[in-house]
Amino acid sequence: MPLGIVGSFNQETYSPPANGCGYLEGVPQQAGLFIFNVSFKVDLQTWLFNSSCGGFLPPSLLTGEEIDLSVSLRILPDPSFSGLDTSVYCISDSVRTLVPEGTQGGVFSGPGVSGNQFDPAIAGPGLHAVKYVVSAMEGTAVEPETDSLVVWVEVIEPSLFYADMDGDGFGNPFESIFVCFPPEGFVDNNDDCDDDNPDVYPGAPNGPDGTVNDCNLITGLINHTLLKLEVFPNPTFDQITIRGDQYNGPVHLNIHDASGRLVHSEMIHAAGMLHHNIQISVFGKGWYILRVDYEGEVARRGVVVR
Repeated sequence: MPLGIVGSFNQETYSPPANGCGYLEGVPQQAGLFIFNVSFKVDLQTWLFNSSCGGFLPPSLLTGEEIDLSVSLRILPDPSFSGLDTSVYCISDSVRTLVPEGTQGGVFSGPGVSGNQFDPAIAGPGLHAVKYVVSAMEGTAVEPETDSLVVWVEVIEPSLFYADMDGDGFGNPFESIFVCFPPEGFVDNNDDCDDDNPDVYPGAPNGPDGTVNDCNLITGLINHTLLKLEVFPNPTFDQITIRGDQYNGPVHLNIHDASGRLVHSEMIHAAGMLHHNIQISVFGKGWYILRVDYEGEVARRGVVVR
């Protein structure tokens, strides 16, 4: 029998009318197919493995005979594993190491899986099944048994989120970050035209004094030149290109890393068209904030370096 399992009867002897059972108990510590014998002598009418003991054989009248039964017991291996501490990962997240917590020696498989590691970047965006299959024939087992566990994980790509400093649910088009999981105070739209005033947003009613608060009706509050600013490719492995129309004069460019540290600063002169490249990969992998200052207005764009 497998380690951790013992067989016993609920009585040592039985006198008619007897009603006894033999059973197995314990927690198995080995996996596989086990075959063992159960032997006993009887001198009464018996129901071998009757309904009260989980069996189904018909009754037989036995006197002084020895009963020898062959019992098969299948113990499945434990396919549990750790390493996937959440169900949603960003495509830029670090590689996760998968660790068998139950039976060792199995095989991991699935998109983004190599050996015992899961890489969200290799898996790519989408819903993925990470599977662990393990077989075991331990102790006195005569054949192996197999079991598996599937854990579903989702990989998402970063996107732009916009600061909502006034808490009205509408974001500032000039204050953006490029992330998978936005911090508190950021929303997924850039429809606000005055992020310092919670009463001003698209569709807002007029103020008591007749002040127009609806961004759809307000003009002149937004620098449309900055709104047309493009930063690509994003994410990038190498450089970024900053491009925009109707830029005339000095444009200040600053890049900050995720901790807020300034890693790059320069001023360029544009004449009608802004088109400028920055070798951003020299700062290392991660996400950065590009700040563009032009004619007293500020725009920010999140950039991811892989």
